[in-house]
Parts: sequence; C-alpha cells; structure tokens
Amino acid sequence: MKKINEIKKEISDNLLIVKNQESEQEVRSAAIEKLEALNLELKDAYIADAAERSIANNTFSDTEKKEAQRFFFAKFLREAAEGNLTGFEAEMAQEARNEASKNGQTLRGLGIPNLILQSREADPAAGQNVTTVADGGNLVQKYPITYVELLREKLVIASLGARYMSGLVGNVPFVTGSTISASWGSEFEALNTVAKAAFSIKEMTPKRLAVNTAFSRQLLNQTGGEIERILMDEMIAAHAGALEAAAIQGGGTSEPVGILGTSGIGAVAMGVAGAAITWPKLVELETKINTANANMGSLNYLTNSKVIGGLKTIERSAGTARFLLENGQSNGYPVVATNHVPSNLTKVHVGGGVEGADLTIENLSAMIFGNFEDLYIGQWGGLDIVVDPYSLKKTGQIETTINAFHDVLVRRPASFAAIKDIIAS
Repeated sequence: MKKINEIKKEISDNLLIVKNQESEQEVRSAAIEKLEALNLELKDAYIADAAERSIANNTFSDTEKKEAQRFFFAKFLREAAEGNLTGFEAEMAQEARNEASKNGQTLRGLGIPNLILQSREADPAAGQNVTTVADGGNLVQKYPITYVELLREKLVIASLGARYMSGLVGNVPFVTGSTISASWGSEFEALNTVAKAAFSIKEMTPKRLAVNTAFSRQLLNQTGGEIERILMDEMIAAHAGALEAAAIQGGGTSEPVGILGTSGIGAVAMGVAGAAITWPKLVELETKINTANANMGSLNYLTNSKVIGGLKTIERSAGTARFLLENGQSNGYPVVATNHVPSNLTKVHVGGGVEGADLTIENLSAMIFGNFEDLYIGQWGGLDIVVDPYSLKKTGQIETTINAFHDVLVRRPASFAAIKDIIAS
C-alpha cells in the first residue's frame, strides 16, 4: 500500500489536471476517475495507518509479557494508598508516566501502562503439578485478567462489531470524501461541469474518562488470584459502563460524540407524541440504511430493556401470534439490549396540551439500527489512578478515581439510523 503522503501528492496532481480548463476532456475525465479511486485509497491508507500504530503500541515481546505477570493490582492500590509504591509496580508507574508523556498528557495520579492492560494474563501456580487436582490443579487460575480484553467483553457494542483500538498515540485522522458524479452527453457535446470530490478529515482525539470506585482496606490486604479478579471487575465495570454510555449517546464537548448525538444519521419518528414500537417502523430503520447504500458490515438493532419488553409482546399484525422479536431477531437482524440506550428522552408535542399549549412527552426510549463496524472506540495509553485513603477512612475504604483517555468516532453517519420517541413501559 502506498504511503499517505504519496496518495495526497497524486490527488493534488490530478486536481490540477481537472481544474485546468485547457486540458482535453478525455484527460480531465481520466483524472476525475483517478480522483475517485485515490479517495478510496486514501481512506484505506488512513485506516491502515491507525491500525499499524495501534498494533505497534500493543505488540510486546515474550519477555515483556512474562514481566507483566509480576504486576499485582492489589499491591499497587495498597501501596498507592500508603504513598510508598515499591518494586515492579513502581517501575510500571514510571513506564506509565513515560507513556503519558508521549501522548502529551500529564498523569494526575499513579499510572498503569498499556503493557499491563494488554499483556497480563493469569498464570498457573508455579512449582505445582496441575495435572492432578490434589497436587495443585485447584490452584490454577482458569480465567484471563487482561484488562483490555475484559473491557471489550463487557462492552455490548463491541459484540455488535464496534472496533476497539487501544494503545493509540496522538490524534488519529480518518479521511472522508463525497462521491463524484458522472454525466452523459452526446458524441460531440462539450461537458464543462467539473466533478470533484470534497475531502474532509475527522479526528479521534483523547478525552478524559474518569470513573470512581472504592475498595476496602481489608480487601486490599488479602492475597490471591480471586482478589485480583474482584479488583479488576470493579474497575472494568465502572470503566465499561461510562464508555458504552458515551459511545451510544455522548453529546460532545468534553465527552465523545456518540451514535445518537452524531449529525447525519437516519431519523425515524414514531409520531408527533411518540408511540409504541411497530413493525413498519422497525423496517423503516433498515430502509434508511438501505437508501443510503450503507447496508453492509455488521448490521444489528440496539435498544434498551423497556423496548425489548414491547418487542416480545407486540404482534407484527393482530391475531398472527408473530411478535416483533423472535429468537433474538427482528426483521431478520439480531437485537441486543443495554440500558445505556436511553429511556429518559423527551419530545415536545406542539399544540398537544390543554387549550393548544405545547405538551412535553417524557421517558421516551431509543432504538438504533446500523453497521456497527463503522463505530470506532479508541484508547490512548493506560490508566491514571488517583488513590484517596482519607475521604472514606471512617468506613475502612479507599476511594479510587480511574482516569482513562478515549474517543468515539462514527466513521459514516449514514451507517446508522435511530428512533428517539418510543413509548415503552
């Protein structure tokens, strides 16, 4: 694959040909066709570049992976609370500072680097025969505790095909371009309209995600693999919940722009005052994607538990005993639920109130349909952890604030369509 700068140079050269009114029509037409191909090539090059950067930052040697097994979250948090980080955990905290510096970030607390989040897996107890249960088989930790992989498992949108990229460095650009139109003419007709592609770049930039949790001092003083798993679950649950909510309904500014907040996605309305979900509206969501030529990739429906209840009990047509949701599918596509899809949306029914006053309809739910492969979730570096041993000292707990750096990008808005006014009990 050609480098990004090489493709840009070719685009510039062909644009000059297209803009040159003295160029022969045949030459200009060929340049226009070349621009269309280069536009697609540039998109692929940007994506490949981002992927290569992610892979480069997430690829560790066997020695590094083995070293990562020496890191213990319980020891890290306990010593952080005491203000005296030692040993390998102290080394990794320094590595996290170096990693943050590369991204232009300053850690607010002590860091856990990407090496630990990506590479650490549970190892069997050393020096034991694990073949025989009594000789040590029961001591084997049979679960992985790689942070990033467990985070992905807890993200519903990842299971739908959303692309999670970790270990990013700097801003990550994605180029988009308009399509080039063609026109017909007679054999000798001069076609003077110049068809050009308009290029724009969307960037993923690191945004701070802070989640709070607390651990008891007694828990941190315990040892063993199960304690490590409890700590991981606590941190990941808080992290994944906040990240998924932002990816679905983030409004921008300090947080990412999620699917529902993205301008240009397809819009389907239940009615002026909202309504319960119906079969025609389910199909209309798909139609929005089809008419935008975006019916490709990992197509799924995503909604919340309230709407799922309606899908299971509302018939496609009265008396058919065929319901909107059957065997986990609607309209031939999988349906997945998470309560991070909002159920507290509002809509103003103009003139729908008493004496023609406007009426605000509350507690409306959303439903999304689309190609989730066009939803990108990025993470920069590892975790920045601020440990506070004082605020909850009377209850014997240590409050912990976890800072991570993420962004969300809907690569092509036309790949998604949403309803935002479903009435669901």
